[in-house]
Amino acid sequence: MPLKNILKNAIIFYHNYLSQFMLCKCRYYPSCSEYAVEAIEDRGVLMGLVKAVSRILRCNPLFPGGYDPYQVKPRLTEQSERKTQAELDPALIFTYSVLGKK
Repeated sequence: MPLKNILKNAIIFYHNYLSQFMLCKCRYYPSCSEYAVEAIEDRGVLMGLVKAVSRILRCNPLFPGGYDPYQVKPRLTEQSERKTQAELDPALIFTYSVLGKK
């Protein structure tokens, strides 16, 4: 997805070249830029930007800062995804019970 790559490259450019000239430094580790890149990579452009903006809004003197890594969204395995679908759809429950799939 080109928009994802453009945003990630823009954030990386800011982090590497422009942020060193700013007076304020990030209060968190990893920095807000690194957090934004990880969020966009994991959640996609829209939700990644939402998480990045919420992190940037917390980066002020009212919050203590410190170690705050990005929490990677857990991925569903194929079997657990199938169970989740079966829980939502009664027809699938019947199909799995007749065919003996678990």
